[in-house]
Amino acid sequence: MAFQAQAQCGPGPSIDLRLQTLDPLPRYDMQHSAQHLAQLDHDVRGASSNDFPHTLGLTLSVWGGTHQWSGQTRIVPEGVCVDVVRIEAAFGLKDHAVFLAREIPRGSCVAQDVMVHEDRHVRAHRLLNRSIVQLAREHLQKIAHHGVSVFAPTEEEAQHLINASLDRLTQNFEAMFSQQAQALNAQIDTPQEYRRASLACEGDSQRILKRLSNGF
Repeated sequence: MAFQAQAQCGPGPSIDLRLQTLDPLPRYDMQHSAQHLAQLDHDVRGASSNDFPHTLGLTLSVWGGTHQWSGQTRIVPEGVCVDVVRIEAAFGLKDHAVFLAREIPRGSCVAQDVMVHEDRHVRAHRLLNRSIVQLAREHLQKIAHHGVSVFAPTEEEAQHLINASLDRLTQNFEAMFSQQAQALNAQIDTPQEYRRASLACEGDSQRILKRLSNGF
C-alpha cells in the first residue's frame, strides 16, 4: 500500500496505530468424508483431486485482516483533504482448521499418525503467520510515522481512496501468506512422507484408502 504525498494537502499528522495479531489455535473437525476432504483440498489449495481422490487429513489456514480508521477533513481549493489520525487493524489467521476424515477410527494408530503429520502443517502455518503479521506491522508503522493526507473532490471520494489502499495492503499480505504456505506445504507433503505414511501402522492407512477407492 502506498499513500502518495499530495501537494494540495501537505504532510498528514502522525497516526495513532492500534494493531492486533490473529493467531488462534486450530479447531479440529472429524465430520467430513475422505472424498470431501480431497475435493476441499482441490478447491482451496489447487491440489489435484485426480491424484488423491481421498484425503485422510487436511490443514487449512485462512489469512486476512480487518481495519477501521478515523480522520479529520479540511476544505481546500477544488476539494477536501482527509487526514488519517487513527488506524485500528487486526491481521493474521482468520480461520485455522485441521480436518481428519470420518472414516479413520477414533483413537487408532492411523488417527494418531495423521494428526502428527497435520501438526507439522499447523506449526509451519503459525510461524509463517507471525512473520507475515510482523511485515504488515512494520509497513503500517512506517505509514503511521509519515502520516496520511488524501485529496479528493469530495470527502466520500477521499474516504474511498483510503479504504481501497488499506484493502490492497490486506490483499497483498494475504497473497504473500498463501504463496509461502503452499511452498511450506510442498516441503512437508513430499513423496517420501507419503511413502512413510503408507507403511505406518502396519499399512492400515493404505488399507483404508484402498477400501474407499473400492467404494466400501
